[in-house]
Amino acid sequence: MATTTDQSSEIFNQLLKKAKEKFKQSSLSKSKWGLSLCATPIQMGKPIIMGINWGGGSIGDKNEYKIQEKMPSESDFQKELKNGNYKFLTRSKQLLEKHRQLRIDDDEFNYTNLCLFRTPKASELPDDAMDSCIEILQEFIKKIEPDWILSFGKSNVITLGKTKALIENNQNSSTLSKFWFSGKLWGYKFYSLPHPNARLKNEYRNSIWKNVFSCK
Repeated sequence: MATTTDQSSEIFNQLLKKAKEKFKQSSLSKSKWGLSLCATPIQMGKPIIMGINWGGGSIGDKNEYKIQEKMPSESDFQKELKNGNYKFLTRSKQLLEKHRQLRIDDDEFNYTNLCLFRTPKASELPDDAMDSCIEILQEFIKKIEPDWILSFGKSNVITLGKTKALIENNQNSSTLSKFWFSGKLWGYKFYSLPHPNARLKNEYRNSIWKNVFSCK
């Protein structure tokens, strides 16, 4: 599906406005940590890679993070990638190419987080922060209509599982006791894999990636 800059910018501005309202209502509103909607330009029909929440906007931001005001360009993302801001994506580069034929250097995907609010550490998020962003995430996904969604870490599966919008392929397995998840989120293919920082042997991690994407 072709995407025009105007179409992408309109979606970005609509969702950013809603995110700002959610942020004002949150207990983080008095912090200097801010929020972001996405790290890549919005691309219709392209896959979505999703983390937990935003840390600093850049390595030099320290503990005063700005609120994102405009949609990033491809060059903006590539600059941050080269500066080491998305190390977990760099660590997953070979696996993404092998199992999804996706090159992070080609910008053929959308990147966002389940929680749009920034904190120095994910552990500093208040209990209701992730839940408050689910409505915006749902709209983000439905407007983009991605081929598939890939989430890193178990936290997102636990949070989204509460919405009953996340449906597992294998209903007989225990979602919370395993490293990976395959199913659908609001009707779109959804996969969850161990965070790249998780201490796993390379052969075991590769096996998990192979298993999760073999699910229909």
